[in-house]
Amino acid sequence: GLEHDPAHVEARYELGLALLEGGHHEEARPELEKVAATEATLDSDRVLLFLARAQQGCGDDEAAGVSLETLAARSGSPEVLFECAVVQARLGDRAGAAEKLQRIITEAEEVPDYLQPNVQPWVRKAKQARGKLRG
Repeated sequence: GLEHDPAHVEARYELGLALLEGGHHEEARPELEKVAATEATLDSDRVLLFLARAQQGCGDDEAAGVSLETLAARSGSPEVLFECAVVQARLGDRAGAAEKLQRIITEAEEVPDYLQPNVQPWVRKAKQARGKLRG
C-alpha cells in the first residue's frame, strides 16, 4: 500500500478511483495526475479517462479536454470519444465535438457483429448528440 511505498502506482490508482467513485473529485485529481504522469497507459489507458472525469468534477473542462484528446488520439473507444465530444461541446468546439460523434458512428460500421450490442448504445447517443449540435 501507499503507507509502505508512496510510489506504488497501482495503489495510488486504486485510491484515486475510490475517491472519484465517492465523489471526491478534488482529492482524486492529484492522485490520478501522479499516476498519469508516470504510467499513462495503466489499465488500458483508462487512467486518463478517470483523470478527465476528476478534472470535470473540479470544473476544469480545459484540462479534461486535454486528457480526453490525448486518449482519443490512441483509443477508438466510443465511451472515450463520446466523453471527449461532450467536453468539446461545452468548451465551444462544436466542429471537434461533431467530428468525434461522427467517428463513433463511422467506426461502429467496422465492429464485428458479436460486439455490436456494446457499441450500439454509444451510436444512438452519438446520433442524438450530433442532432443537438446541429440543432
